[in-house]
Amino acid sequence: MLGIKTPVSAKGIVLVLIFILLIALLINKNGQSLMRFMVGQEVNLKTANFDQYQSEHYDIRYTSIDEPYIKLIAGVAEEAYDSVSYMFGLKPAGRTIIVVYPDSSSLSQSFGWDKDANAMGVYWAGSIRIL
Repeated sequence: MLGIKTPVSAKGIVLVLIFILLIALLINKNGQSLMRFMVGQEVNLKTANFDQYQSEHYDIRYTSIDEPYIKLIAGVAEEAYDSVSYMFGLKPAGRTIIVVYPDSSSLSQSFGWDKDANAMGVYWAGSIRIL
């Protein structure tokens, strides 16, 4: 038979369980930043062919059908940024990505939702996705 058969000791099982627990705690501690990074990479891949507009605090990605609305979206986003930053006395570190989808179907698809799920916009792990 393949492999070496040795009895597994209780001490060995405890060590493996402690190792798994330590890994889980490390992942949990850094989980939010890891999740943001992963979602950010997903957004970059899925919007690689989108046009991009940069305002002072936002990178706005959009398709050509939404081009007439991008400066309006940027202006409203900057006003909201100023209001919320003033209200909380804090400013976010770095730029925020806003992705503008042309229809609810493509917005839903970006999350893997059912095509019948509707939302005007969603914030998820550091990016804002809107219709």
